[in-house]
Amino acid sequence: MEGTLHVGFITSNQLNNTLFTKVLTKGDVFVQNLGLRTIANSVFGSKPPINVFVLTKAFQVDNKLINSLQAQNWFDNH
Repeated sequence: MEGTLHVGFITSNQLNNTLFTKVLTKGDVFVQNLGLRTIANSVFGSKPPINVFVLTKAFQVDNKLINSLQAQNWFDNH
């Protein structure tokens, strides 16, 4: 394939939710162990946070909602 692709994953440690990203080019591979995920905790509580522009496009909502979701403490349920 030609071109580039920006990929990423969030670690499965629910107390950390670290975001890792990489830009892939021709010949690169990206392997991810999906594991068990709580989607809201991972997507809106990742560190560093996922770019607001990416989330507004992915969920087709405005940036105010994404900012509000990212501002919540997603770990109070422990």
